[in-house]
Amino acid sequence: MSSADSVTTSTQPQPRRRLSSEERREQLRDVTKALVGKRGFHGVTIEGVAREAGITRPIVYNHFADLDSLLEAMLEREGARALSQLTEIIPGDPAPGDPRTGLLSALRSYLQVVRADPITWRLVLMPPEGAPESLRERITAG
Repeated sequence: MSSADSVTTSTQPQPRRRLSSEERREQLRDVTKALVGKRGFHGVTIEGVAREAGITRPIVYNHFADLDSLLEAMLEREGARALSQLTEIIPGDPAPGDPRTGLLSALRSYLQVVRADPITWRLVLMPPEGAPESLRERITAG
């Protein structure tokens, strides 16, 4: 094999691995989260999600009935992530000594997790402007 052959071979596009159903659903939630973070709820469409994921709209519809169900699944996941992060940083038993020290430590930890994943925390803490009515009701109730 000549060096020209190896160059040609290495520049060939690699076949994409087919994602499992759960991997695809996770990808679609990730893409939706990123789009909501960039554009807000009102800027997210099934077409936009499909385009960002590099797939067609029918594939999105194979996993989620409509945009509302996709947004709801993404918000449910992000809410669970936020609660999980809080569970990890909030101490079970207060440490002996000055309670302000424990509070300050917990606050620093909280700010670190917020800084590490600002879109999740913006979704959890901020009013969902442009969100479908069912999502606004669910977030308000939560």
